[in-house]
Amino acid sequence: MFALFDTLEAYLGKNTEISEALRYPDGNGTDRYSEENPRLDVNGRYVMQVLPHVEIFFDDCLVESVEYPQEVDDD
Repeated sequence: MFALFDTLEAYLGKNTEISEALRYPDGNGTDRYSEENPRLDVNGRYVMQVLPHVEIFFDDCLVESVEYPQEVDDD
């Protein structure tokens, strides 16, 4: 599952919310739930992978899959 965000601020806000609820940083090497620099989908939205134990933090904005832009091979 994935969540898509229109702005980086919305993505970072949700990441902070989840991280605080899960008490990250936890002293075991986990500083936050998700990456600080997320990937963008083909529509320019910020993508967060949603693991089953955090689905409760999302209303109905979850999607099953994400399409990423094709990377250009410079060879």
